[in-house]
Amino acid sequence: MGCSFRIEIRREEGRPVLSVEGDLDLASAEIVERLLRESQDSPGLVVDVRGVGCADSSGIRVLLEGARRMEDQGFELRIVGAGPRVARAFNVLGLDKYLESDSAGTSHRGFPRPPARQTRSSGRPLPDA
Repeated sequence: MGCSFRIEIRREEGRPVLSVEGDLDLASAEIVERLLRESQDSPGLVVDVRGVGCADSSGIRVLLEGARRMEDQGFELRIVGAGPRVARAFNVLGLDKYLESDSAGTSHRGFPRPPARQTRSSGRPLPDA
């Protein structure tokens, strides 16, 4: 039914990088949580979510708790590669401060700036909420 899940661990510039592919959801959250706990003593951890198609609250909760644990220890967790759909979910559920922008037109918070919304009758942009 769901997409296969895969996670790869590598080192870049002395930091561990967890590359996640598939859905970040209830089924994969336990694996991600275990790997985050194993890596939380590193001065910095990067979670690359380029391969994540969707993320639900279970998967996002695991990342958020891992980021907070690392922050409490004085370490840093960065999330890179979030596509628009995943970045929006991260933003809504409180992970946006850990998102890193990339060169693909994302804002400093890691999610695309939405186009101005328009009303049906006038066609004029509505103010952002």
